[in-house]
Amino acid sequence: VGNTARVTVTADHFVHELCLLPELVVEGARVDRQFVALLPGESATFDITSPTSLEPLRARLDDIVWSHNRLLQA
Repeated sequence: VGNTARVTVTADHFVHELCLLPELVVEGARVDRQFVALLPGESATFDITSPTSLEPLRARLDDIVWSHNRLLQA
């Protein structure tokens, strides 16, 4: 991990407006893209950068992966 990380998300159902919000865990973290739609079986890869270590993300990936689907289920 270090100051950069690559996260790949694969959908098992339609995912609307997939976003990664690494700044919820690591202050100053940024992701290269947002609002991705995925059909079942499709994947999207996100590159995350930060001025500090991204190590805290390892244990909290579920906390940073958000989508319209997740908001509707909450």
